[in-house]
Amino acid sequence: MALSRPRRTSQAIAIVLPCVPGYDPLVHRVEFTVEPFVEGQQGPHVVAPVDALGAMGISVEVGPFGSSCVVESAVSGDVVATVVRAAFEHGATHVNIDVAREGFV
Repeated sequence: MALSRPRRTSQAIAIVLPCVPGYDPLVHRVEFTVEPFVEGQQGPHVVAPVDALGAMGISVEVGPFGSSCVVESAVSGDVVATVVRAAFEHGATHVNIDVAREGFV
């Protein structure tokens, strides 16, 4: 009696995304805060990342506790690198970054 080898089968995994107008799974929200924080005064370490992203054509929402932008996932790495580089080159002591998939734009 011959033993047979188990057959390998390939299985496809389907990812179902909502079919809703405006849904884009390839978009990231990048949020960042730059320290030191001085209330009522944005130093060059805070302004430089916003200006650098503006030069890349990216609109940044500046809030009282941080800044954020929504970008295509293909450039989110460049956005993070730009924020970190510009902040530290202008005197930042700490940069906190959060990147999340943004479903609706």
